[in-house]
Amino acid sequence: MKVMGWLLSGYLASGCLKIDQDLLWYDNDKVKVKINSIYQNNLPINRCECIYGPATITITLKDIDNIDNKPKFGFLSNIDYVETKFVKIIWVYFNNDAMLYDKEFVIHIKNFTIKVKQIGDSEILMNEYQIISQYPCYNILNSYFIYDKDETLAIGKLIDYF
Repeated sequence: MKVMGWLLSGYLASGCLKIDQDLLWYDNDKVKVKINSIYQNNLPINRCECIYGPATITITLKDIDNIDNKPKFGFLSNIDYVETKFVKIIWVYFNNDAMLYDKEFVIHIKNFTIKVKQIGDSEILMNEYQIISQYPCYNILNSYFIYDKDETLAIGKLIDYF
């Protein structure tokens, strides 16, 4: 059976999209896809036109025979991101320093809930963490997250481990 395609609606934050452009779909995996058509305000975009962000658009994808699951969440990009497995944390704000002593905790970032586990016990490694998540994590570096446990609230930023 041949798959007809996907219909995706969302926000193009920046950049340019055009028909037949190769992109990567990130959700539980990273999959190559190709744009079949683009619509803005329910009107089709011509094959030779480029649609620039910021814009709210609808696209259809083709060449998705190798994809087993229907999209439930995720994002499209022309950038081939590497999965993030280790991060450093910079704490921006906290109302209680209790989370500084937690070896393992949960953070909320870009509509994802991710568990992080501290690496090592020394003061030098105190802000270095391994990501423990059931899904691969892409495009989360240099992003802010929220920590919320009991009465402790905090905001932090994930930066590159190396």
